Amino acid sequence: MALTEYESRKDALETLRPLITAEEQRSTNLNTRAAALISAGSVVTAIAAFFSKNVLEGTALDKLGGWEEPAILLLIAAVVALGCTIILAVWTLLPRTHYFMRPDDLAKWKVEIVQDGELIRKQTLRDLAEILDNLREFNSQKVNRLKATYFTYAIAVIAIAIDACIFFGAAL
Repeated sequence: MALTEYESRKDALETLRPLITAEEQRSTNLNTRAAALISAGSVVTAIAAFFSKNVLEGTALDKLGGWEEPAILLLIAAVVALGCTIILAVWTLLPRTHYFMRPDDLAKWKVEIVQDGELIRKQTLRDLAEILDNLREFNSQKVNRLKATYFTYAIAVIAIAIDACIFFGAAL
């Protein structure tokens, strides 16, 4: 039985649809994590900026007794790390540079009878596998950027925690 090109391509797409859908969901989940880091980083940055105002005005430095320089350096390191966190998270959210074929585009494919529907199916599978590989590579890069974002956020939180210990220790 001869298949139309549309039927052959649709059959090939149905074969890879679960894998493509899983990669799209992975990308969405990574975007959600990056957006959460942007939100958390922004809140912590606002708190650090408020705290910095007191530190840089000198009102909070009076009681540190020799710990002024480490406290200021830690605060600066924290703010820089938070800025890097937000920049990296936004970079993680950047979209792909090329369009991804959507299953809705199937209707646009030609509907003509072909002699070798299996050949069309194989070519379509190859094309879709290439798209899937590109999507996986994109997600792998996104994972690496997200790891760097988590790392800079951890540095910022640690710096703020140590700085808080210095200030609270001096207040006691």
